[in-house]
Amino acid sequence: ECPRCLTRASEVPSSCAVCTLQLVSSPHLAQSYHHLFPLPRFTEVPVEEHQAGRCSGCDTEFPAAAAAMAAEGGAGGAAGAAGAAAADEALRARYQCPDCKKFFCIHCDIFAHESLHNCPACT
Repeated sequence: ECPRCLTRASEVPSSCAVCTLQLVSSPHLAQSYHHLFPLPRFTEVPVEEHQAGRCSGCDTEFPAAAAAMAAEGGAGGAAGAAGAAAADEALRARYQCPDCKKFFCIHCDIFAHESLHNCPACT
C-alpha cells in the first residue's frame, strides 16, 4: 500500500501507479543503503546477567547463568572437552540489540550485521 495515496501495490519494489512514489520493503531498503545507515553493534551481555531464554533470531535455547557458569568452570583439559567447550561458547555468548532489547546468539549477530544489515526483531 502506498503511504502517500493509499493505493494498493501488487509487488515491491515498484512505483505507485497513481502518485509515482517509489515503493520498497524495509529489508530491501536496508540492503540497498546499509552503508549509509549501519546496524548498531549489539551489546554483549555478561554471563552473570544471563537468564534462561531463546535467541530471537534462530530460536535456539540459551542456558541459564548458573548452567553457563558451571560449563565455563567445568571445561577440563581433554581434547573432547575443548571441542565441546568451543561449541558451548557459541551458546553462552549472548548479544542484545540496543533498540529492541532482544537477545541473539553469536551466529545470528554475525548474520544480522554481515548479511541482513538490520535487526530481525526490530523489523
